[in-house]
This record gives sequence, structure tokens and C-alpha cells, in this order.
Amino acid sequence: MKKFILLYITALPLISLAQSGVMLPNSIDLPKVTSLATCTNPEKGRMVFNTTDNKAYYCNGTTWQEMTGGGFSIPYSATQNSNSSLLRIVNEGNGRAISGESMGTSLAIGVQAITGNTNPDFPTYALFAQNYSTNEKGAGVYARHDGTGIGVWGASVGGAGVKGEAFPVGLGGTGNGVGVWAESTSGSALYAKSTSGTGANAISTSGYGVRGRSESNVGVRGESLENYGVHGLSTSGYGVLGSSQQQVGVLGQSNGSHGVYGNANNTTGYGVFGIGTNGRAGYFAGNVIVSNELLVSTNKGLLQNTSSTQLKYDDGKVVFGDTLDAFSTSISPVIYLSTYPSNPVVYIANVENTTGAYYKVIVSVVGVTTNSFRLRFYNASNATIEFTGTWNFVVIGPK
Repeated sequence: MKKFILLYITALPLISLAQSGVMLPNSIDLPKVTSLATCTNPEKGRMVFNTTDNKAYYCNGTTWQEMTGGGFSIPYSATQNSNSSLLRIVNEGNGRAISGESMGTSLAIGVQAITGNTNPDFPTYALFAQNYSTNEKGAGVYARHDGTGIGVWGASVGGAGVKGEAFPVGLGGTGNGVGVWAESTSGSALYAKSTSGTGANAISTSGYGVRGRSESNVGVRGESLENYGVHGLSTSGYGVLGSSQQQVGVLGQSNGSHGVYGNANNTTGYGVFGIGTNGRAGYFAGNVIVSNELLVSTNKGLLQNTSSTQLKYDDGKVVFGDTLDAFSTSISPVIYLSTYPSNPVVYIANVENTTGAYYKVIVSVVGVTTNSFRLRFYNASNATIEFTGTWNFVVIGPK
């Protein structure tokens, strides 16, 4: 009788383990089921093995969570409702936290990000990349193409394919900086092409909408078959600023419309503004059409010439007075001008502030050089006269 009681006590734990799991020397034998029962708070922590799909599950108090392979199988899909990150992977080394690669040959995507809400209350981002670097090294997004294709491709049905914005204050930034920075050491830093709309549309409220820099080629190149190759708009800074150390800061080319189009909405701004510290601020290989006033330097005008020589002009006033005998002549002192490459043409205009018999005097231009001329005053009357006056003159010559 004592022996029977001992065997009964020893077998009791084995029967209990067979119902909740058996601890084996090198593994755990989970209870086997063909379907998952209800997972509620009393079952929280229970583990089973589903023989239907050959996967292990545990109950978290609400749903059964798969444990096989760390919870992932290919293809894997899961849905949760959370305001926190559902997946966070930190690599403290120099490798990649997440690497996606696709080997397909048609519409293959390495990593795809989608925001599914079609009517969000605030801006949503399918892909948000942030670099915590406080210096100029690194990038929020880095895209590379090893062939002749595109590093970054942006496409939109009705909005912006690619939009660059200096980190706004609303997202924790200072609001200063460059929305899109394009830089190249040998090729095109930024190439924008459109078949009907705007190749690149850049808007800035205080800084640069687009800043392109190239050390040997084109800083920004925009091409459009029907509309604007590059359209830059700024309320206080530069819509488009191009800088080049050797060649072209901004190159505009069009087969039917505008190679470069600039529009200033106020009376003090510039639609297109060019600076050439050691070269040309602007270069036009063909005809230039100006529909309104064209000003040069400090509001000086520019004359149109029928030949290929560009002209410039000077104007001024000569104050002169004298007493002339009948049919006698007087010559003014030398009147100096800015230097012309060859002798200009001098015209005498109206006379002001006159006294005496100035109207009996015939005034002509004599002694014209590349930087001066004189006036000849001839008394055409048969009597001695006294006169004074201020004669206006205009000088036109090659620049």
C-alpha cells in the first residue's frame, strides 16, 4: 500500500506537464492544437503549437502572436493601431539599419513607403528621413544610380514630384537653410525636364528656392517642351540663384518658349538678376527682345544700333558767354567726355538761361576727339553783340 501511494505521487506531475508543456533536456514540448482558441486575459502567457500551419503562438491577453522565426515569415504582413513606431531597428555600427534590395527588371522597388490616408488633417510623409548631424556632412536622403539613370525620381499626379523645404519651425527646425541643394563636380547638379508643366518649381520665403553649383559644368539645367524649364519664385530672396566658377551659372534653352523666364512683381525687384565678378553677368547668343525700358548701370539708357556695334551716349550742359564783333568767332574751352574707342558724334540741343543777343549766334561742334570736343560760336550779325547761355549737348558713339 505504501508503494502504490509513492507511485501515484510521482506520476501526478507528469500528467500535469503533459497538459501545459513538457520540459525536455534540450527543448520544450508545447501543447499541440489544430486551431487557436480564444485569447483573453486569463489565457495571457499561454503558448501552443498549431499543427495546421506548423507555427508556435503565445497569447498576449488579446490576440495570439506568432513566435516562429521571431514573428516574421516571407511574405509578412501585420496591422496595428499605435502612435509609436511599430518597428525600430538601431545599428550602432557603420552598417545599415535597414537594407532593401529588389532584383526585378520591371517596376522593381527596393523599399516602398506609402501613406494611405487620402484626406489627412496635417501634412503626411510616406518617407521621412532625418540626419542628426550638426555640421554640413551627411544627408537626410541619399540616392545613387550607378549607371546613366536617375538618383532621385519624383512623380506626382497633380502636385510636386520632389519638394525641398528648409527645415520648418513646425517640425522642430529653424526655418533657415536650403530646400534643395544641387552640387556637381563635372556634370549637371540638377536636371529638370517637363513635357507640359514646370520642370522645377522652387519657392522660398527667405532663402534660396533652388541653389545649384557646379565646378565645371551646369549648376542648374531645366528643360521643358512646352512650358518653363525652371520656374523659381521667392517673396524676399532669390527664386533661382546660379553660380559657376568657370562656365554657366544658369543655362536656359527652349525650342519654342522661354529658355529663362523671370518675373518681378514689384518695382524694385529683378525678374532675372546676374552678377559677373570676373566675367559676364549674362550672355545671349541670339537676339534679345525688350518689351519695356532697358536700363544700364545707374539707370543709364541703351541705344539701338542698325550695325553690329553697341553704342553708348553722354549728355551734359555747357555754360558760355562772350562779346563778339560783327562776323567774328569764339571757341569754347575743351569739354571732356568719357573715352570712346573712336570719335563719337556730338549734337547741340536746346539752349537755356540766355541773356543778350544769343539768338544771333550760330553754334557748331569742332575739335572732336575720343574723349573731348569744343563749341564754335559765330556772330552772324553786322554788329557787336553780348550774350550768355547754357547749351545742352548729346554725344553718341561706339562702346
